[in-house]
Amino acid sequence: MPKTSIFRKISKIADLNVEIWKLNKIISRNSSNIEALKELGAIYHYIHEDRIAIRIYEKILQIDPKDSDVRAYLGYLYYEIGNMQKSVEELNSSLDLNPKNSFGYFLLGNSYSRLGLVKEAVRSYDMALLLGLDVYRAHMDFASKFEDMNRKHRALLEYKSAYEVGPKSRNLMLKIRELELNAMPTKIRI
Repeated sequence: MPKTSIFRKISKIADLNVEIWKLNKIISRNSSNIEALKELGAIYHYIHEDRIAIRIYEKILQIDPKDSDVRAYLGYLYYEIGNMQKSVEELNSSLDLNPKNSFGYFLLGNSYSRLGLVKEAVRSYDMALLLGLDVYRAHMDFASKFEDMNRKHRALLEYKSAYEVGPKSRNLMLKIRELELNAMPTKIRI
C-alpha cells in the first residue's frame, strides 16, 4: 500500500499531466518498471481515476503476482469504486501471501462490513487488532491522505472515526470543526 507521504509528494507536483507523460514515457521504454507503474497508479488514484489505477495495478500483478502490498492496494481501489466482491477477493489474496498484515485485515473488515457480512467483518477487525493494528492511527492516516488529495469530506469522516476510537484531543476536535465548516456544501436559500 502506498504510504500517505506519496500523496503529499503528488500534491506538490506542479503539473500532474506532465508527470503522467514522463511516467508513461519511462514505461514505454520498460513496461516492467514496477516503481514507475506504482507511481503512475498512485497519481491516477490521487486524481480520482481509480479505474485507470486498477488497470495499472493489475498490470503490476501480471509482472509480480506475489506482491501482497499491490494486491492489498488493488483491494482498496476496488473498495473505493464500490466493487466489494473484488475488494474482498484481492484482500484475501493479499492476506494469503502476507497473513501478518494487520492493515489488510482492517481493509477486509471494511469491505465485509459494506457487504453486510457482519460476522466476517468482526473476525477481520479482530485479526487486525490481534496483529497490533492501531485503529486510531489507521483512521488518522486515511484522514491525512484524503486531506492531501483535497477530499475534505472523506477526511472529515476519517477524523470523526479516529475521534470515536482514540484520544479526544483538542487539536483533533478543532480539525473536525474546521473541516465541518469547509468540507460541507453550503445551503442556498431562496
